[in-house]
Amino acid sequence: MSGLLHKGMELRTRGLPEHVQRPNRQVARGARYTLNPPTRTYKRSPLPLIAALVASAAVLFLAAFLVVGVSDDSSTLFDGAPGTAQSSTPADLSSGEEANAIEWSESEPADAESLPTDSGTLESPISAMLETLTIEQKIGQRFITWVEGKTVTTETERMIRDGFVGGVILYPWNIDSSDQVRTLINDLQAVAAGNDPAIDLFVSVDREGGRVSAVRLDDAVRLPAAHHWAQHDDEEFVSAAAYLVSRELRSLGFNMNFAPVLDLYAEPDSTIIGDRSFGADPETVGRYGIRYIDSAERAGVIPVVKHFPGHGVTTVDSHGALPVVDKDTDLLRNGALKPFVTAIEHGAPAIMTAHILFTALDAEFPATLSEPILKDLLRDELGFDGVVVSDGMSMRALSAHYSVRESIKRMFHAEVDIMLAHNEYDVLDLIDIAIELYRDGEITREQIETGARRVLELKHERNLLPS
Repeated sequence: MSGLLHKGMELRTRGLPEHVQRPNRQVARGARYTLNPPTRTYKRSPLPLIAALVASAAVLFLAAFLVVGVSDDSSTLFDGAPGTAQSSTPADLSSGEEANAIEWSESEPADAESLPTDSGTLESPISAMLETLTIEQKIGQRFITWVEGKTVTTETERMIRDGFVGGVILYPWNIDSSDQVRTLINDLQAVAAGNDPAIDLFVSVDREGGRVSAVRLDDAVRLPAAHHWAQHDDEEFVSAAAYLVSRELRSLGFNMNFAPVLDLYAEPDSTIIGDRSFGADPETVGRYGIRYIDSAERAGVIPVVKHFPGHGVTTVDSHGALPVVDKDTDLLRNGALKPFVTAIEHGAPAIMTAHILFTALDAEFPATLSEPILKDLLRDELGFDGVVVSDGMSMRALSAHYSVRESIKRMFHAEVDIMLAHNEYDVLDLIDIAIELYRDGEITREQIETGARRVLELKHERNLLPS
């Protein structure tokens, strides 16, 4: 297995900040990744240029003629109210003073109330919604929780109504048949519809293909893992497979899938990533990733790419232990990070974090809890402003080394928007802890609302907010 690992990387399963010697914190900063669109060169005929010059001369002559009777007051360059343009005749913008007077005029329209408002923009409904929510409801929207059983129980109702949770995740134990899971999801959404305000749930699932698939029905499509999709060396195959999986999920009532996996891996095997990865080449994985994203979006399912900044560099399963990766920053940037950069530049709506300690990026906290990785790198450097979802909170990579209170606090500080209570924890207890952190001054209203706003923006885009 060691032959598959990059040179210069050392994996250690021991050692958290309190229990292991570690180097001084080094925050990765460096050149941004950008994927510039291809440039195209065209041969042009000289005739359009000559025509354009003639037309420009005519316009300048006409403008000079009209400007003769115009006063020096820039606000009256056109007929009508100051600062408004009611004539299609161009002013002489060849003059620096007149051009600046027109372009930078601070005159207000005569009737400000008659101007179009921003009521049709995204900002207005989201701001209005945030105003209606209590601080407890804003916190609740930032959790996705597991539910018990195959029907809506009293406990599940309590989590949705009292906790005002943002969503649920379903597992094989919740799914018995296609009709049953449709009924379950409809009933879950019906409970949410009884809230005030009535905000629909994210109904999420892990369905990558192969060994990671929570939907295991006889009448459901069964596809192999992503690595085997990639063996066809055909982006259209990836698009078709992703659409098939996503469309079927949507028909069952799901609106979010924790896929695709954009981690790199050289060979398929039974380790934590293995055949879940499209492969080892960053460019290829990135191209397949955006094909998957497009197909999922077209089918009506929110794709959540994972596991940022890359889980393929370790064979340690973060469900059972904390992987620690000592890998040069340049190797990360030129390898594991690249597919995520491609997805971000393509407009990926959501990203899931990795519970991995990348010592070159943050020697103190794993990615899910790391401000240098999630704020400095993902948000500021790579420019991602979508929804960040944590991997499961009860996975041993976190729960064995950090208290629940510490994990929640760090996630709010690192701008994790949705915390995934994937099993074990009672989400109402987690929400109570977050409320206590707010009351104790350990997290701020701004930190709460920043994540809540991103959650609501995504829900608004997917018609999950009340009209």
